[in-house]
Amino acid sequence: MLHELRLVQLLYQLMQARTVLLVEYRMVDKDVMSLQTLDQLS
Repeated sequence: MLHELRLVQLLYQLMQARTVLLVEYRMVDKDVMSLQTLDQLS
């Protein structure tokens, strides 16, 4: 039983890490897009 609980905790942490990575990736993506638009404007 304890082993299963540990597994669930690990899965939960993985899901959280994945969510954080996705959010950061989107933010970086927006930064890149704004940099490109600045490039086109100049």
